[in-house]
Amino acid sequence: MAKTTKTHVRTVKKEQKSFLNSFEMDNVLSSRNQIFISAGIIILLFLIFFAPLFFGGKTFSSGDITTMNSYDSIREKYNGGTLWNPYIFCGLPSQFSGVGYSRWFDFINTSYTHIRIAFGNLFSNNYTQHIVFLIVLALTSFAFMRYKKATMLVSLLVGIATAFSTGIIVFVFIGHITKLYTLSMFPLVLLFLLKFQEKIKLLDFALLTIALSLLFSGWHIQVIFYVIFALIVYFIFYFFKLLKDKQALSRLFKSGFALLFAAILALGISYDIYAQMYEYTDYSTRGEKSIIEQTSAKPEDHSEGSQFYKYATDWSFSPGEVMTFIIPSYYGYGYSLYKGPLTNEQETEINTYFGQMPFVDVAMYMGVLIFFMALFAMITCWKDPFVKYLTILIVISLLISFGRTFTPIFDLMFFYFPFFDKFRVPSMILTLIQLTMPILAGIGVMRIINAKAENDQKLLRIVKYAAIGFSAVLVLSVLLSSPLKSGFTERFSSSEKGGQILGQLRQQGIESMLTDYAAGMFLSDVIINFLIVALAFWASYGYLRNKLSRDVFALILILFVVIDLFRISGRGARFNEAALNKDQFKQPDYITAIKNLNDKEPYRLMNFKQSVAGGSGLQTNYHMYFLEQVFGGYSGIKPRTYQDYVDVVNFFNPTMWRMLNIKYFIFDQLVPFEQQFKLSGMNLVFSGNQSYVYEYANTLPRVYFVDSIKVAKPLEILNAVKENSFDPKHVAYSETGISIDKPDSSAKVNITNYTNDKIELSALATGNNFMFFGDTYYPNGWKAYIDGNETKIYEVNHGFRGVIIPTGNHKVIFEYAPASYYIGKIVSLLISIFLVFGVAFGLYLNIREKKKLLTTTAEI
Repeated sequence: MAKTTKTHVRTVKKEQKSFLNSFEMDNVLSSRNQIFISAGIIILLFLIFFAPLFFGGKTFSSGDITTMNSYDSIREKYNGGTLWNPYIFCGLPSQFSGVGYSRWFDFINTSYTHIRIAFGNLFSNNYTQHIVFLIVLALTSFAFMRYKKATMLVSLLVGIATAFSTGIIVFVFIGHITKLYTLSMFPLVLLFLLKFQEKIKLLDFALLTIALSLLFSGWHIQVIFYVIFALIVYFIFYFFKLLKDKQALSRLFKSGFALLFAAILALGISYDIYAQMYEYTDYSTRGEKSIIEQTSAKPEDHSEGSQFYKYATDWSFSPGEVMTFIIPSYYGYGYSLYKGPLTNEQETEINTYFGQMPFVDVAMYMGVLIFFMALFAMITCWKDPFVKYLTILIVISLLISFGRTFTPIFDLMFFYFPFFDKFRVPSMILTLIQLTMPILAGIGVMRIINAKAENDQKLLRIVKYAAIGFSAVLVLSVLLSSPLKSGFTERFSSSEKGGQILGQLRQQGIESMLTDYAAGMFLSDVIINFLIVALAFWASYGYLRNKLSRDVFALILILFVVIDLFRISGRGARFNEAALNKDQFKQPDYITAIKNLNDKEPYRLMNFKQSVAGGSGLQTNYHMYFLEQVFGGYSGIKPRTYQDYVDVVNFFNPTMWRMLNIKYFIFDQLVPFEQQFKLSGMNLVFSGNQSYVYEYANTLPRVYFVDSIKVAKPLEILNAVKENSFDPKHVAYSETGISIDKPDSSAKVNITNYTNDKIELSALATGNNFMFFGDTYYPNGWKAYIDGNETKIYEVNHGFRGVIIPTGNHKVIFEYAPASYYIGKIVSLLISIFLVFGVAFGLYLNIREKKKLLTTTAEI
């Protein structure tokens, strides 16, 4: 026994002379240099991954990116934005259409924005500014792991894995940038929570508040909710964990109160946004059920097919799709670039996903090595309370993501948890798993690193058997490659979605080309992924047997993670020529034709073209770029009444067109209105290349007097419009009785000035005449004044405005000035100033404390 020990010592001494088992970076670099080097590596990796974006004249294209670019003209015209957006849906608060407004008073977020813009200005493509969010996420994850005592390279591994995971990086691909605002701050918030359990310092508190203010500045409520949910789980878990330790429990409560106070201050900085959001929700599709569902005799139960529930759960994850955490193409994949006989050797985007969700852009994949190292941490570090917390959070998040696939947890949240029923896409909560699995993986790697000093033979055996097991799976995958491909093809063909895809190709006799491509992708993922994880665990075993140094081992793991995530995340990166995105906003011929008509009065258009930048003509915000108001548009939070019109009346309805000032119509082809629809008054005013513009002569102005008001319920109003059973010039409908006088022929009203937030009119009334205004009714901010005196705005025709004008000539003004905005501006400015002083004073206290400590040490 003694002889064996002696031999082992001699072997170690001999191997210490080797670079492979002696290289340790932490021993030669200061902490500051480690941070700079890690940041440099992270930035370099992003420059490499996004090289076509940074240096190749490429960019990303999606409907959401087109929508984002569509706002540029409004921001330019209104010097940064506007409070109200009249260009889509007959109007809605601009913050909920994506336009927004200048928030100079929130100078913390404004400064952050200018940093991102400055970064983007270093390159020819300013879309590169959004990569800053991924860089920040990698750095905050790095900082968190450093606080958890991980080595520089293990911390770097976690930072890289988090930012390059497909479920995170895809938000840059598709233009969902606001989600990254929130996600990039989560590791930092978690870091400060752990620090607060030790000691709460002013500087840390101020920095936490700033981090939370940036987290809230994403304004994507669903993602923010998930982060808050993760923090609630944190406090619930530690409350029960520390129940018997009064001192630790006291620190937990203090940290909770500190977090709550910081969150209140952070929300105060964005008070203008969140107060308006709260006011608007009940008037939106997120706050109210459809008019059809409200009046339906069916009970509001998902088993009865509730549309409200279905809308919220369409993107429900499924238990089977958990396999995509290991094999990203297990259910096909999202979008990837195909080049082969199916497309005549032309590189083409193709989506092979055949899971239960309507579609996905990419698989939810955080890296096979990260997944198994996280499982390794759960098994070997279970005594660590933080590991238990992350594991519980991951399990709960996964169960919630199943939505209507697995209802017990989801329904509990949906029906009883505040605000949860306002959200859709249950699978979006998987972003929490994308954020936390790399942290667990980092803890798992550190467990292996620390095991060497502990001479932990049990863990050595676990690593060895894992390496052998994954190697065996790899060998079997190679040997059974043909059955694996056949099995995949069978699953693809027998699935509902796969059958639909193949059915379209079967008539051309080319369906096998697609299945071969998808099955080949699946098989390569199986073999490559198990090769990576097998090699990673053999490297772990080599480290434990003194064949590799700590940092060489970590570098090997980093290399595997980079290869893995570059390969899979890069599969979903659909780069396009940047020039093509700019060409999208060349004014189309039909817009030019309408503008050339030189119509001075406000009007709306409706675009029935099937293919327009950003989507179909009826569901795109593209026309905002040309400052054209449309009936239609795109937003995840549309006005409820607009959607009721779409649901009940539909888009093709002359009464609705006449009532709402819809004057110009664009089609792909000539439409014989009088013969096919028995509709007169449609005049062709332009014909071009697949663009035909019609002017509807019977449309009414944006404002006009009506003869009478009838009382009806909302669905009755919509059905009257649907059936074209009344003339909106003579009749308006209200849910309550309104006493008015019928105007005579001399009554008139004209718009003298129309801007987004303020409309001025001159009106001549011959009695108490009722003026209909065909813009969205929204009481939280819109006020009407007659000769400077405020008057009541009535809701008429289910979702539109009207006021009573007394006898005589009057100046009428409609103005949008929500009090929440003006209060929020002051609150935000004051808190921002307070935080700047808090950081400055906190730095002073920290410096003084360090000086005092140095003085005390010197005296000793």
